[in-house]
Amino acid sequence: MKKSVLSLVMAAAIVATIGMSSIEAEASIYAPDQEHEFFLLKEQEVEDADYSILFVGNSITMHPACDYWWGYWGMAASKPEYDYVHRVVAELKNTDKTVDYDVISFSLWERDNTRQIAISKLDKVLVKDYDLVIVQVGDNVHHVAHYKSDYETLVGYFKDKFPESQMLLMGDFWSRPGHDAIKKTVAAEQNCPYIDLSDIRDKAKYRSYLGAEVYGEDGNIHKVDFPPVTAHPNDLAYEVITERILEHIE
Repeated sequence: MKKSVLSLVMAAAIVATIGMSSIEAEASIYAPDQEHEFFLLKEQEVEDADYSILFVGNSITMHPACDYWWGYWGMAASKPEYDYVHRVVAELKNTDKTVDYDVISFSLWERDNTRQIAISKLDKVLVKDYDLVIVQVGDNVHHVAHYKSDYETLVGYFKDKFPESQMLLMGDFWSRPGHDAIKKTVAAEQNCPYIDLSDIRDKAKYRSYLGAEVYGEDGNIHKVDFPPVTAHPNDLAYEVITERILEHIE
């Protein structure tokens, strides 16, 4: 039986308890969409930071806490610091840079019936500039009839919104026929580096599994028991994704 995501009441409870865990103590969580498919996670803001990043993606970038996932980071990472978002930030900090970053969970865009309204939701929360924008969406899109034009619109939105920012586009981690060709074409047209993941997809070495142990915000160890979670990258895959992003950062 499919597990359900948190209700709107639970979302309010989560926001009300910010500060109770090590992750929440450093973040503000906003849930503009009651279906939990659009979240902005604002990590502790760093004034006059040397470098600022916006991460936009699906559950591989950040999945909100629910009854089958226990934190606000890349799904299936055993700890928050092992997903690609936190790894990228940590590596940049290792270069003696101060880093400010925000994360948007944007699975809402991946649904055919909400894609057109999803972008309008961004205007409410994108109120500052970024040096780097990383876009990781598409894995949950099943139909490609209008995918190229919709993806062009999404990339164009960020290009217009942040004309001085570097933008990286990430390929799918899951096999979706036609997606790579479309994304690569748009990346070339928009002059954006493309992060290809085709060589690590569909390989058990890079995926989670039932029974995998992961930490939650509560500090306890939980075991993955919901099959869709097992399709997500494991720590090794997140490490590979991080390395490829860092290779392209100017």
